[in-house]
Amino acid sequence: MNNINKAWDRESKNFFLNGAATRIIKENYKIILMAYCEMDKEEVKTHKPKVVVLEAGNNISLVTSYEKNEESP
Repeated sequence: MNNINKAWDRESKNFFLNGAATRIIKENYKIILMAYCEMDKEEVKTHKPKVVVLEAGNNISLVTSYEKNEESP
């Protein structure tokens, strides 16, 4: 895999950033990462976005699904 497109290294548990983010985010900062995808209207009806919360050392502490509620837009 080309390092330019590599965002995550499983062995070291490090994230790699490109572009403008590399100028403002420093080592050990807490960041929010989001991913987007394209889907048709039928897929949207059943899609459950995942939320992954990491603890110190970038270890996964929680994996859950985002649930839209009445207060959510």
